[in-house]
Amino acid sequence: MSDTNDELQASDRADVDPVPAATYFVQTLGCTAFPVWGSSNGRCFCGDPHDGSRRHGPDNIGKHPATANGFKDATGDLERIRHFLSNPGTPNYGLNPPEGVLVPDVDGPEGLAQWEQLQHRYGPLPITLTTTTANGRHYFYHWPERLGPMPKGKLFGFVARHHDDGYVIGPGSVHPSGVVYDTLRQPSGMPYDIAELPEAWARAALAPVLTVASGGGPSVVAIGQRHDYLRDKARHLVGVGLTGAALFTAVMDLNRQLPESKTEADVHRAIGEAETKFGPDPIGPVSAPAEAWPEPEDRGAAVLSDLGETEYIEDLLRPGRIVVWAAEEGSGKSYTVDDELAIRVAVAGGSFAETWPVLQTGPVLVLSEMHADDDFGREAIVLASLGLDRSALSGRYYRLPLMTAAGGKPALTVPEWRDWITTWLRDHEALLLVVDTATGATQVDPWGGAIQAVYRSLRAMLAAYSALAVVLVVHLKKPQGHGDRRLSDVLGEWGRWNDVTVIMENDGASLGRCKITIRKRVRHERRIIATKRGGLLVEAADADGAKGTKIPLAEVVAAVAGHPGVTLADLGQALGVSKDTAGRYVATLVEAGQVETRPELRPTVKGLRSVTVVYSTADGTAVPPQTTAWASCGGTAAVNVPQIADTAAPPHHRIGAVVSAAEVPPGSVQCSDYHGHYASHVRDGAGWRCLACSGATA
Repeated sequence: MSDTNDELQASDRADVDPVPAATYFVQTLGCTAFPVWGSSNGRCFCGDPHDGSRRHGPDNIGKHPATANGFKDATGDLERIRHFLSNPGTPNYGLNPPEGVLVPDVDGPEGLAQWEQLQHRYGPLPITLTTTTANGRHYFYHWPERLGPMPKGKLFGFVARHHDDGYVIGPGSVHPSGVVYDTLRQPSGMPYDIAELPEAWARAALAPVLTVASGGGPSVVAIGQRHDYLRDKARHLVGVGLTGAALFTAVMDLNRQLPESKTEADVHRAIGEAETKFGPDPIGPVSAPAEAWPEPEDRGAAVLSDLGETEYIEDLLRPGRIVVWAAEEGSGKSYTVDDELAIRVAVAGGSFAETWPVLQTGPVLVLSEMHADDDFGREAIVLASLGLDRSALSGRYYRLPLMTAAGGKPALTVPEWRDWITTWLRDHEALLLVVDTATGATQVDPWGGAIQAVYRSLRAMLAAYSALAVVLVVHLKKPQGHGDRRLSDVLGEWGRWNDVTVIMENDGASLGRCKITIRKRVRHERRIIATKRGGLLVEAADADGAKGTKIPLAEVVAAVAGHPGVTLADLGQALGVSKDTAGRYVATLVEAGQVETRPELRPTVKGLRSVTVVYSTADGTAVPPQTTAWASCGGTAAVNVPQIADTAAPPHHRIGAVVSAAEVPPGSVQCSDYHGHYASHVRDGAGWRCLACSGATA
């Protein structure tokens, strides 16, 4: 989370200089700045006693504008900013956020605790640009414009500043207490970029607020009705099978949504009345009183939940979803699910199997039937393929031995263990639980009532912790006889009560390739053929010729890495696809966090690191390597990128080419230093030219 991540660190507060700090916020981030009165020994330089007798109260000391129009006088002129920051009467300054950015002001221990509670409800927040105050923090977030205009006023009860209605005090300013406002920084010493507010948070901010009032109404819980409301919700949750800690956690979450929450003792009392009157398991006895059963829901009044459109892996994994991943023994399913999928969700991001973009990362728990040392080896292989060190898994990727997790009993059939692990998952803000294998965690017949009871238990876990997704790894049962194979022939009822079914098979006799078929509640049912390499699924192709990529995404990233700032039109020409297709590739890579686009839509590699990219000519002949920028999670890596034919230009001018002077046809080149000027080569209607040699500008 933004304020608890171990990587965040404040700089030496005594050395915070407001001039370079303000310059960074204005020049790099697009803020504007204006002078704010400073203070000394608790007295404001403005001359107002701040006792309420004139204009200002004590809370405004050293914080209010020194200009007539306040933040409306903010400027981006760095010379003016340096000038007013050198004025001994106004050493402080205010920052007006750029368009599309909101800045919640989280103040005091209670505010920070409430901010943590909100992350339990709506999901963890990404690390973002954060400034520290005397008592709290200012968090900068881009508003997701695709959801419409950002709401004005407060955000979940916190004052939130926007471009057109407020400001925050800038780093380097001095609080009346003597504390210097500062910026949390990366280990490199640079501030963090401004992250986008997660969609679940944004949708919750746009949703109607549950209010407490003296009257009734469809979205109002009256002051005198809160106990009945919590008791009725507890009754419903008991009805779907929740007990113990999981039940208490679920009701407490509903209680926190009330602007005036009840105490924990009140919640226990509401649960006690629900269980005493209706019993701990009203689903069981047929003779249960009618009021024990959940009331039918009027879907005419239904609204999307806070996590209704949140996805962890696009079109595959989302909160509240149960995915069954079925495969025969020896197909590599553990590598695929326990390692690549789980590690990508935990820390790596990117695109799973080069097909499904990872949209959000967070902690993962894997219940594994393998020996811990075997898991260690597989994890190491996948981490190496992703360019990660094992330390990247700290606090994000957890493991439990499946066969002993619940005292030797099938884990998913033990109610006490289910309640305990649900609470653990919630406390650790886990996004994903992988059960490998679900057949080992249940040991039930995959047909009939026993398997349905397993799914009831899983749904109860998801009801208690709505941000969780579950992947169940299941062994395929080989179909008997001939003819078409049906899901029920293979899975029993594992594939009936879940949300998504994925079948993984070896591709023919090859153990190095596999076929993945995805069905049920997805936007695109598809079959993917992929190669197994280094614990990852690579070179994915759509077997049905549907929504697949003509060019491997790694090759697209390589083309962008070799030409930072390339236009979509030139990128499409280089890859042999249309500009629109190139745009779709870039959009996929942007979502995966591998590529970023500037306002003029020129993609550049995100997280630049120096690596060796090995190019080859059209006939496969290797050419001298060139060092360029590449998105990598650590270290250097050699990436073999095939030369893309470009018949419109001579071989030495093909995009991505690295050539020696001897390979250049005499008299055909207007460049004195191909390698040194490579980034300055441009092509227009008149052909190729070198901006460095001509002294021109792009």
